[in-house]
Amino acid sequence: MVLSHAIQPHNINAAATRNAGGQHYEKISQSIHDTIEHCVSRRAPTPDEQILDVATGTGWTARRTAARGALVTRIDWEQILSKPRCLLPLKPD
Repeated sequence: MVLSHAIQPHNINAAATRNAGGQHYEKISQSIHDTIEHCVSRRAPTPDEQILDVATGTGWTARRTAARGALVTRIDWEQILSKPRCLLPLKPD
């Protein structure tokens, strides 16, 4: 199977804003809002269901999930990577 790194037509808007950063970062989620809504709908979160959103980014998916009644905890990579190594759980020998 050959993988193409070309940007697919339906991802052009998201790709244009992905590296913009700062005030334009939210546009990433806005440009793929229909995809996010579809994913949340397929996941079908139930009221009071606990969901962990890892690498939450703009938080759009977490907010759409919470709007359906789920209890969403969000964490982004920056929060994970900024923890000193000594505070992370140790693996048993």
